[in-house]
Amino acid sequence: MTSVLGAFEVTEIKPDFRKMTVINSLLFSQSVLYEAEQPALFMFDCGSQLYLWQGWIPSESEAEDPESPTAITTGSGKVRWHAERRAAMQTMLEYRKAKYGNPVPAAKLVWAGNESKEFINYFPQWV
Repeated sequence: MTSVLGAFEVTEIKPDFRKMTVINSLLFSQSVLYEAEQPALFMFDCGSQLYLWQGWIPSESEAEDPESPTAITTGSGKVRWHAERRAAMQTMLEYRKAKYGNPVPAAKLVWAGNESKEFINYFPQWV
């Protein structure tokens, strides 16, 4: 989920462990979240719950190119990040209503590094 090119875009990521013949709720690896360019936003539809996982703002020493237009280390970069977070939450709420109607499943916000047991139980392993 990103608006780097001006419009907020959502891209589906296919699960690592998907097999059409096997029911498996443990579809993604933690590395998908933590190896993505940060800050990152991921929405997970787990059926009974929806999660919006929010990454972190890299420090200037972590940033690959602090001069890049996508860099978050500036004041305008932080404003853009907060706008993306709002757009991601709005997208998740609209998705939830369109897919599930009423009653809708719970929607929860998850911060990188503060994942609940309930959230990490959807992953095959978590370190």
